[in-house]
Amino acid sequence: MRRIYSGCASAVTVVAALAALAATSRLHAQPLGREPTAAEVAALLRGQGHAGGAVAVLTQAYSPQPRRKMDDIADSLVAIATGFPGDDLRGARTRGAALSTLSLAGIGTREVTGFERPVPYAGAADRFMRIAETAQDVGISGGALRALTELPDKTRLLPFLRKVATSQNVAAWVAVTILVRDTGPAGQAIARELHGQRLVTERNAREVLDRLAAAYGLR
Repeated sequence: MRRIYSGCASAVTVVAALAALAATSRLHAQPLGREPTAAEVAALLRGQGHAGGAVAVLTQAYSPQPRRKMDDIADSLVAIATGFPGDDLRGARTRGAALSTLSLAGIGTREVTGFERPVPYAGAADRFMRIAETAQDVGISGGALRALTELPDKTRLLPFLRKVATSQNVAAWVAVTILVRDTGPAGQAIARELHGQRLVTERNAREVLDRLAAAYGLR
């Protein structure tokens, strides 16, 4: 049976993810002795709560990388973000570190010292979508939706947010919120349609949409 981490656990995840993002940036500022494999990244995350040099590999910060190698590392991050167990700080921190690592890779961050010409990881969108749809932690699924808004290529963002908003996903309310608040007139047009046609059926998402529709004049 699929377990949903929610309530205070999702709040812990948010705090843990922010801490993991800062820690990940500091870690990747260090020169790499050797580029890690997917198995090594997974072992570091599970054992120490950080992904080592994963961002450097995924953004090809120091040298070109085979697509298969990058995808394998990204898939290991997805597996941990969606499946690492624990309704506690360690579990939330580990899942948050995996998501934060993929987030940094997806935007091709220049905020990390030593990354002169990072290339945004092209497979990030697919993996954020997978996380959003399958994560057991609502904080992680919602975080993946927000991470999609930061990617350089937003071609698939609005259709996917609409899909999640009209599903029974526990993060449907996050999709609704992003559509109204963070995606401009195009997102609000979708939200207006969803509200007017009563297409949002997940309870929390429907309540959030009703409140936002009133606040933003989407009725």
